[in-house]
Amino acid sequence: MAWEGGLSAGSRLGFTVAAGIAAALAMRTGSGSRGVARALPIMLLLALASVSALSSAWAIVPAGQVLRWAAVIAGYAGVMFAAGVAARTREGRDLLIVGFGVVAALSALWGLSALALHAEPFAERIDGVWRPGGPFEYPPALAQVQAAALAVYAWAWRRGRRVAAAIGGLLALATLVAAGNRAAIGLAGATAVASLLVAQPWGAQVRRRVFAI
Repeated sequence: MAWEGGLSAGSRLGFTVAAGIAAALAMRTGSGSRGVARALPIMLLLALASVSALSSAWAIVPAGQVLRWAAVIAGYAGVMFAAGVAARTREGRDLLIVGFGVVAALSALWGLSALALHAEPFAERIDGVWRPGGPFEYPPALAQVQAAALAVYAWAWRRGRRVAAAIGGLLALATLVAAGNRAAIGLAGATAVASLLVAQPWGAQVRRRVFAI
């Protein structure tokens, strides 16, 4: 969805095709794929996609447009399925984490570069202030990706990849400040607290007490 903001017919089709390929590969190569497919979030997304497709019969907008959005919802289910299959192994989890961190860092660099150059649509002027949008062409989306990526950079720091973690963290923080999105800043704070709970020795005690309540 990071092409033309995910709003054009071409970007929606591209996302759906890519998600379908990822799901097909996961089904062929991943063990335990049936169990992942029965996960509640995936089943709910597929049900929503089905209802959306059926609504094309009575929707006031063109049926093709409704069906494309239904395919996008099914595509999200495909992405979740592929990620769920990959996450069943430690190598798969590491690959997902590193991949997300790289994408987030490149997106931040893209957005900050566009901000410096005032290059639309990858940066936009909102209330007289330029904000980075990056490949999403939407500053809040870019900011929320960076907030979530802070957990990845904390993970990389603990793994000893401190240079990469520091670069990614600085890019994420700079993007969060430039985007000025309060929801993303709140998410960043929550991510930082969660990372501390996982990383620190006292975090295990806190987790045990919380889940024991």
